[in-house]
Amino acid sequence: MRKLWIVCCLLISGLMVTTIPAVADSTAPAAASPTVIDVEAGNSAALKAALERWQAMTPEQRDQLRQRYQQFKSLPAEEQQVLRERLQRFRQASPEEQQTIKEQFKRWQQLSPEQQQKIREAYQQFTALSPEQQEELKEDLQKLRDLPDDQRSVRRQEIRRQYFGGQAVRSGGGTRSGGMHK
Repeated sequence: MRKLWIVCCLLISGLMVTTIPAVADSTAPAAASPTVIDVEAGNSAALKAALERWQAMTPEQRDQLRQRYQQFKSLPAEEQQVLRERLQRFRQASPEEQQTIKEQFKRWQQLSPEQQQKIREAYQQFTALSPEQQEELKEDLQKLRDLPDDQRSVRRQEIRRQYFGGQAVRSGGGTRSGGMHK
């Protein structure tokens, strides 16, 4: 579950711009985008920091940010709220945890769309299990790492049958346990 949570956090960080929505929501071209905002009116250190980050961006980065913000705004309100909450959890994570999240996200981006879809499906199967079964499955998957390759393959098939009636548990590539960690 943790790995999926990590991936979601990174997706959020790429899609969401909560500190500079007025600037990111601008539909003006990059050349005409505002470079000066009256930050004293808001009396906010966060707004000042956001403005500094905005001004440090290249026009291409600003365009990308606008596009991602528009993607975020096109999501249903419930999804936006979930993403905001996950972004907040990311921001509260330790620097080491944030680095791990970023590394996991890079690996996720390197997967093919088919591999990503298989991981999503495996996660849906996982969430359909009872909480007790989820914990048991996590423990079984942890134990797989300690087995020799030939035994790991056999045990993986047993786990598939036990929890999913033989359906695929993992993508065959990518994360260690099928991307099922939050």
